[in-house]
Amino acid sequence: MAFTSEPTFDIRNFAHQLTQAKKGRYNCPNCGKPKLSIDRHSGKYQCWGCYDTKAIAKRCCEAQIARILTSPEREERRRQEESVRLANSKSPQQREAEWVTGSRVAPEITAKNLRHIDHPPAIAQLLNWNWYGHTGGWYVFSCDPKTGQLGKSGQFKPDTPIQFPDHNEQQKYLSFPKGGKSSAVYLLLTLNYWQTISERFNVPIEDADIIRAREDLGFWLWVLNHPELPIVLTEGAKKSACLLSHGWIAISISGVWMGQEGKGTKLHPSIRPFIVPGRPVYLAFDSDIIVKESVEAALRQLGRLIKKERAEIFVTLWHLDQGKGVDDLIVKEGAIAFEQAFDEALPYSQWLKSLQPDNNGGNGSGNLRGGGSGGNGGGDDSGSTPDKSNPEWFYERISKQLNLPFENCVTAQTFDGWVYRREFGATAGDWRVIDSAFYQWKEHLDYWQHQKDTLINAQIADAGEKAYKLKHSKEFGWQVVKPYETNSHKESAFKYIRSRLDRSLELPSNTHLVAFKTVSWICERVRLCPTAKSIFLPA
Repeated sequence: MAFTSEPTFDIRNFAHQLTQAKKGRYNCPNCGKPKLSIDRHSGKYQCWGCYDTKAIAKRCCEAQIARILTSPEREERRRQEESVRLANSKSPQQREAEWVTGSRVAPEITAKNLRHIDHPPAIAQLLNWNWYGHTGGWYVFSCDPKTGQLGKSGQFKPDTPIQFPDHNEQQKYLSFPKGGKSSAVYLLLTLNYWQTISERFNVPIEDADIIRAREDLGFWLWVLNHPELPIVLTEGAKKSACLLSHGWIAISISGVWMGQEGKGTKLHPSIRPFIVPGRPVYLAFDSDIIVKESVEAALRQLGRLIKKERAEIFVTLWHLDQGKGVDDLIVKEGAIAFEQAFDEALPYSQWLKSLQPDNNGGNGSGNLRGGGSGGNGGGDDSGSTPDKSNPEWFYERISKQLNLPFENCVTAQTFDGWVYRREFGATAGDWRVIDSAFYQWKEHLDYWQHQKDTLINAQIADAGEKAYKLKHSKEFGWQVVKPYETNSHKESAFKYIRSRLDRSLELPSNTHLVAFKTVSWICERVRLCPTAKSIFLPA
């Protein structure tokens, strides 16, 4: 359907009051969908949701907010909009400081990669949008690892975030071009920083490795040819530039989900060549993963895909109070802090075990070290050293601040494991399962007593009422939730506890245990044996 222009109505005079949507479109005032396109030159418009241009014009005129402006009025409005846009834009020096000072990126790496853009039509062309009317910003191009030349994909950051109506959070970064698959970003670096990486991992640079005709000097080809070199996947060009500046091989992806495609069924083709058998792959995403279940779910899936390629995968963790992103960590604590996180990174399988299951293994919200691998935090306000053998140690201080019983905190560990350790002794040996039946050792009676499944379920349910989980959000801070009062958690814990207590003993069909109330029992040759937890007979 063709674009339409009403003779008595100019929607361009109304465009500044419309809510901007993605891809240069607006929210339609008639149907509300983000599908209203406007030709800024001719004034023609069309909504690809309702296709009703007359209704759109009527909505605007009824509100008495659109009329045909005179040329001087239109020019004055354009000047005002441009003035606001320029006032919110940063200078090239401010953008460079954002990299060098704000993210500890080496000046040489900054100079090789950082580019500035301020002209809206040029930004629209870069993003492959129909129109752009926001601030200027910086952008980087990605290098093709195989050819060593810069391509047409990359990342753009406007000087102020953009609020799209179909997003709850403002967009700080935009991958380009539109319609692309948000490819990974491979940055350029200088020979001296390549040498630093070579020395860190003890992999020499041969003369043949350096190819001056390539814009990356041959660095990414060198990495491809050495699968023993560890790589770090992180989110954002600045973070990868920061890690490259301090001696790590970092690849930027636009988000955890952007490292995969086909709804998480396979790795993104832009990173697949580097994910080979035996290569160490480190995931270094923002430390607030412990409070973002959607991010954690994406990280789990990305890890599975990498593990499927038989690469060695690790998850780097640090405290949220040390900094959100890896560049924040290095700015606040120094490169030594990331080096510690790198050295103490959890193997993927171990990190998975630390996650909180939801409905028998769904989303989680924790890790073995509460989001950190050393440094500050985790203790109480008195400065005492926390017991790091407790998987919940990171949340001890927060629980005390909220006046909550710390022993009931189930955030970094599984509910199944917590109930097993708390209610069934775990290592005390007072419980056992024989042929799917529960038995408890009664010390004062000196025998094993059968416990009905209904009593076990009730015990687990009571524990679920006591247990709580801590979650964090920017808007509300730390919150207490009670997710364990469900049948799914109770059933999962019951199965887990029974499997842990089952001794797999071969018994006759009649598996009731004899309750011995005497202090001894008589065996062959009239030998007396004391009663004990390890002594029982089938009936």
